Amino acid sequence: MIKVVAIHSREDNTTIALSDYWQTFGPGYFPPPNFQLVPRYGPDATWSNANPHPPPLRAVLQDPDVKLILGLSHSDTGIFEGDHNEQLFTVANVDNSVAGKIAHFCSCNPMPELGQAFINQGCLAFVGYNVDIIGTARDMRTVVKCDAQLDFYLAQGLSVADAMDRARDAFNAAIAAAPAPQKAEFAAVRDALCVVGNDGLKLSDL
Repeated sequence: MIKVVAIHSREDNTTIALSDYWQTFGPGYFPPPNFQLVPRYGPDATWSNANPHPPPLRAVLQDPDVKLILGLSHSDTGIFEGDHNEQLFTVANVDNSVAGKIAHFCSCNPMPELGQAFINQGCLAFVGYNVDIIGTARDMRTVVKCDAQLDFYLAQGLSVADAMDRARDAFNAAIAAAPAPQKAEFAAVRDALCVVGNDGLKLSDL
């Protein structure tokens, strides 16, 4: 069984809404018995040992059955936020609990600094964006849904590179259907999707 840890900060109205939206379809991408989704949402998206659903996050990530880490939050260059704006992952604090895994963060600007910090600690591939992702609530839902196609196709057995292409296909479809002002916004996000590490990996390789 492959375990997938989904980390959602739920730190403000925007991230709560996007987390709620992702939860309407994302968990279905990882059905048992082949997968187990391990949610770390809101108060569980913290390094604190006082999180409401033990074990602590670091112990969750150290589980050798965890092969995929998903992130949905605000972030900035080299920083990914957790509950209550906690600097959950930074260039300085990433450790070897991410080793041997694939990570995929839907957030602003984790690339390249944070992605490289993951790789330096043994993460095998890190997928994220190198721009700020901004827009209306409806636009952001579109971005999250397109981005999540990467997760779906990883679960279907595709490589990181091929799953990224499927996410770009979803963005292309959204661009074709969008009003003119949104076309450029979605295209900028699509073009900012990038990877460090081994993009030829499949989950079955881990």
